[in-house]
Amino acid sequence: MDGSPCGNDRCQHGCRLRCTESGSHVADPVPFIKSLNDKSSEKGSGGVSRIGYGTNDSKLGGPFISDSSIVFTADAESRNYWKVESKDVYTGKGWITTLKSERLNFKSGESVPLEYTPKSVKTEKEHAQINMNILYKHIIYPYGLRIIGTGTLTKFELDQDLEKIYSFGPSKHPEVLRKYSVDFEVPTYRVSELTKVTGKDASQMSQEFITRYTQLPQRLPLRVIQLAEKITADKNNWFDKAKAIESFFNSPEYTYDQKKVAVPGKKDDYVDQFLFETKRGYCDNFSTSMVVMLRSIGIPARWVKGYSSGEFKKYSDTDTSRQIYEISNNNAHSWVEAYFPNQGWIPFEPTKGFSNNIKLNYEIKTTPAGQSEAVPAVAPKKPQPNRLEEMEKKTATSKTTIQKQSMLKRSMKFVQTNWGWILFSLLAVGTAISLLYQIRFRWLPHYFIFLFKWRKKDIHLAKAYLVLLKQLERYGLKRKNDQTLRNYARYVDSFFSSNEMGRLTSRYEQYIYNSNLPAGSWKELKELWENLIKKTIA
Repeated sequence: MDGSPCGNDRCQHGCRLRCTESGSHVADPVPFIKSLNDKSSEKGSGGVSRIGYGTNDSKLGGPFISDSSIVFTADAESRNYWKVESKDVYTGKGWITTLKSERLNFKSGESVPLEYTPKSVKTEKEHAQINMNILYKHIIYPYGLRIIGTGTLTKFELDQDLEKIYSFGPSKHPEVLRKYSVDFEVPTYRVSELTKVTGKDASQMSQEFITRYTQLPQRLPLRVIQLAEKITADKNNWFDKAKAIESFFNSPEYTYDQKKVAVPGKKDDYVDQFLFETKRGYCDNFSTSMVVMLRSIGIPARWVKGYSSGEFKKYSDTDTSRQIYEISNNNAHSWVEAYFPNQGWIPFEPTKGFSNNIKLNYEIKTTPAGQSEAVPAVAPKKPQPNRLEEMEKKTATSKTTIQKQSMLKRSMKFVQTNWGWILFSLLAVGTAISLLYQIRFRWLPHYFIFLFKWRKKDIHLAKAYLVLLKQLERYGLKRKNDQTLRNYARYVDSFFSSNEMGRLTSRYEQYIYNSNLPAGSWKELKELWENLIKKTIA
């Protein structure tokens, strides 16, 4: 994630890569950010860089291209974000770190001197095995890290400012690790506690801490602050304010784009340019903007970078409760952390198409067992009905009862006379319904083709694509748990010996993230969709 836009004299330390992440509804989103691979510095053509990693995030912006090189695999119990470091000083163009604190030393198997969550926050212990494909002198780790295990005499140093962990051998020389394990505690935050935090709780933090994590450049345009205040005006606590800003970036007004991404000029502010002018970018744009907006309303926040959870590959061969993930350069990512007194650093994910899998407990208040609502001491008197009206109501009720009894007798007589025919009809209808259900994968495609035949709007692509996924599952081509759409498309194309599913999936992702398609696309895509859905009829 380090580095500046490539393809010109500004790019000396890094480059852009895309990173992908499976969301709850759309898997394998389009690219977002640069690589964390410090083993290469190849420049792409046309002003776009290929991979590269440095320590300079001072100039953000510009386009990037993807790199699917595998960085590491993780054998874990659940999906995780993988952290490398954080930055605290926003310059108006990017991020730097100014403080130089003493590094803390610890050994393999010892407690890591990181504090994420206080004891009041419920956590679950988990374990993961990391196998590196690209070797680093730093550790990639999950939230709630407690212990790093190597089985050797490895020593570690924690840079407290960056929260970056370096590995060293017995001779105190930097050491790259091919594999290591991490023990960590996954927190579950109670929303009822998070929503208690307001500006009044700032007194629990030191002035130095507040100054550091609410720092903003003096020339930050006023409209950035005004926008943050407008978005959070009706919220009365820090958590709701943070969620409001996080949700703000999901509006159609902002678009993910890895190519047409601006680089701020000398007089431009990186965040201001994204929020009000281009409104196009990737995770650096979204995450930096949210950190700045949080700080502008007094909420301590910092910029974090590492990797998203990667691509699920399979279940572990030795333990089916464990899952194997592949994390590539495409998964390099940046996100947001906000500090809440008594809760610690809470991650937020403003980038479209991503989910950080933070565990939130939304408690539902219920009435204690056996407790009933209070009853008035004296019930109000009901008005007494008129005797004539009461008699008329009784007469009407009696007539209705007699009519119902007569109808019931006639119905019973009809059933007794025609029970054989009725039974045969029910069996025939039941058999027909059962047969139609069993062969639904054959006739449903015809129904869906007819349904979408005259539909021309772009929104119908998303609906038709989901229908196709369901039909392919009925046909027997079931999508695996956490399988990305692109990998699933390759599987389908391999089965049918075509490239139609891959082409359709690529355009579907384009529509999801840009909310539009080039003119005439739906006509072309409809033909692809029909071809695929017809294949399931055979």
